[in-house]
Amino acid sequence: MKILNLLESNPLFQKYFVSGKNARSVVALRNVIYSSLSKVIGMLIGFWMVPLTLNYLNPTKYGIWLTLSAVISWLALLDIGLGNGLRNKFAEALAKGDTHLAKIYVSTTYAIVGIIVIVVYVVFIIFHSIINWKALLNTPPELAGEVRTLALVLFTFFLFRLFTGLITSILTANQKLASVGFIDLIINALSLVVIIILPFLVSNSLLWVGTGIGFVTMAVPAMASIYFFSTSFKRYAPSLKFVDFKFFQELKNLSLDFFILSVSTIIIYFSQNLIISRLLGPAEVTTFNIAYKYFFYVVVIHTLVLNPMLPATTEAYFKADFDWIKRTLRRLIYLWIFLVILVLGMVFSSEFVYKLWIGNTIKVPFSISLAMGCHIILFTWYATFAYIINGIGKIKLQLYLMIIISLLVIPLSIILVKTLHLGVEGVIFAGFICTVPGSIIIPIQLNKILNNKARGLWNK
Repeated sequence: MKILNLLESNPLFQKYFVSGKNARSVVALRNVIYSSLSKVIGMLIGFWMVPLTLNYLNPTKYGIWLTLSAVISWLALLDIGLGNGLRNKFAEALAKGDTHLAKIYVSTTYAIVGIIVIVVYVVFIIFHSIINWKALLNTPPELAGEVRTLALVLFTFFLFRLFTGLITSILTANQKLASVGFIDLIINALSLVVIIILPFLVSNSLLWVGTGIGFVTMAVPAMASIYFFSTSFKRYAPSLKFVDFKFFQELKNLSLDFFILSVSTIIIYFSQNLIISRLLGPAEVTTFNIAYKYFFYVVVIHTLVLNPMLPATTEAYFKADFDWIKRTLRRLIYLWIFLVILVLGMVFSSEFVYKLWIGNTIKVPFSISLAMGCHIILFTWYATFAYIINGIGKIKLQLYLMIIISLLVIPLSIILVKTLHLGVEGVIFAGFICTVPGSIIIPIQLNKILNNKARGLWNK
């Protein structure tokens, strides 16, 4: 805290970051610093977990775990974007000082998501036994039974995480990103404990990995919800008395756009594990994910800075403070340039890092690292502008772009892998190609909005 106070009082900091002691910038900076501390520790835990999990299982089982986890994580879509809608509407209510309205948004969202969770879970229980998980994940026959049970366990935990995880939307809207980072850190730390303990209890078990980590992923947000709604957020705690479904229309209008955007984003960026498993086998998923996790930490760093900008941008746009948004955008572009240099360094040092990190267990070709590095550079450029657009709420153009691209990414991946025989690199290049249109169009849209030149679709 003392270090942060000294930083905020520094004349250079006041000139380049606060610009007249802008409270919004200070809050954003606090979130970046405190979130960074959590994320750095979380990154170290994540690096440690990869070789531990890989050694506990094996490349094939680890690939199955990654693929099934990715598929199950799609459950985040089942809230039909209400989490994102709640984040923006809650932030608007706070900007207006309307505590009553904020509580209605919270209570109504919890009620709707609760209904969705119960209905979807009942439907899944009915149809779980007829889903061919072996064919879907391209798993060896001897693992079919374990994978089927694992799917049920993961579905249960991750589905109910939809409900317990709504607390992060509320924290984000209230610019409490440091608290969100701390929740993630606890999840990562307890997941590491699970992986460390498991070898002493049972050997080489996919089911126990999923059960332990799945429970942690659900339980930690649940405990955080109880804590915050009993203390600092008590006045916003969900209540049946404040559930008002007429406000669902307000939440739905924005939420539906975020939902479709989320579906498209997941198809483009998070279907890769399933595509690789189906086309090349589960073992190749492991190779892909080693490179993905290595470079993904650049995205983590980027997101650490971008996340506080969502609620801050919503507030700034609501108050017509376009100068603050423009200054912030310039600094984010400087950050992106730094990340480009960082990624290039990571590409050329990747072979050394892989060997130091996971030994000789898995060999990741340089071509995969190069492809992944190029993809990360382009993606972080796109995200720089997309985050601000999301905070402003004018996402129609981005929405239509993502829908079109999501329809192309899987056929393009198949062509690059099966026809051109590019292997894992083909799947990465497909994602890269699909990111290009948004990386050109979304910056143009933001420029139009900030200069009051956006008309028609550019302004929706």
